[in-house]
Amino acid sequence: MAKSLRPECFEEYIGQPHIIEQLKTYVRATQIRRDIDPEDCALPHTIFEGGAGLGKTSIANVTAKELGATIRVMQGNSIEKLGDLAQNLMVLNDGDILFIDEIHALKPFLEESLYSVMEDFRLDIMVDQGGGESKPVNIPLPRFTLIGATTEIGRLKKPLRERFKYHFTLESYNDEELKLILELNVGKMHCTMTDSAATQIAKAARGTPRVALSHLGKCSDFALVENDGVIDTDVVNKTFKLATINHIGLNKNDIRYLTVLADRKRPTGIKNLSEILSMDRSTIENAVEPHLHEQQLIEKLPNGRIITDRGREVLENSDIN
Repeated sequence: MAKSLRPECFEEYIGQPHIIEQLKTYVRATQIRRDIDPEDCALPHTIFEGGAGLGKTSIANVTAKELGATIRVMQGNSIEKLGDLAQNLMVLNDGDILFIDEIHALKPFLEESLYSVMEDFRLDIMVDQGGGESKPVNIPLPRFTLIGATTEIGRLKKPLRERFKYHFTLESYNDEELKLILELNVGKMHCTMTDSAATQIAKAARGTPRVALSHLGKCSDFALVENDGVIDTDVVNKTFKLATINHIGLNKNDIRYLTVLADRKRPTGIKNLSEILSMDRSTIENAVEPHLHEQQLIEKLPNGRIITDRGREVLENSDIN
């Protein structure tokens, strides 16, 4: 079984220093309160927002471990009915954590059901009494922490957002942080890596640890098979060429996107881009555009997107078809 690449504690977590420093204090304060009053045992509800792959799940798991709490994980888009949510809530103990990833994908009635759950630690359900009649039942819940993670904070209703006491926004990683993550994990893949190779992978990682580790995994396979387990620039170049990844992390979808904009003389709306690329809007907005915008390859205007001069230059020099 592959070794986990996730950090185990705050000290192992690379990046997001402004968040980690605050969480250390909030976790310690929770532990002190719990020692004074055992009923005051839970970290206040917390939400993490940020792009995919920035470490929201990792930071939730690290927080649970630092608290010594059990964490139960749910995916917002996989919760179909209140019973699914209730099943997880009712097995929690005081101080435990319920983590809902992509919490913005909850159905509206499930989102609204969380109001009393979070504020009053009470689950309100309707119980069928037979004969077409039902009655409300209030189920008390333990003092637990709801941790939410989202890539689309704007989709959460205001009443739900306001019930999270702590709200953190994860930011893109710089190359040095990504290099450190790569260097800490390369040994788990039974490889070594040159500094120049680490720099090359970091620059193509789109500011995202998940992408960096994915690239590292591909490179380690080639290194084990063809280079005695050494990841050097030759291995990285070959891996990236076969995987159609360029030096700043652009892939085929990015090049297709830039090509569409380059062929047009005026700003192109997201709806038109979605139709032309046969790609859903969410994928474009959350997986394609952030990196292109950060690299100043596109501009996002009120009436659509346009390619920049730098974007045209990158497109003209791209070896990705």
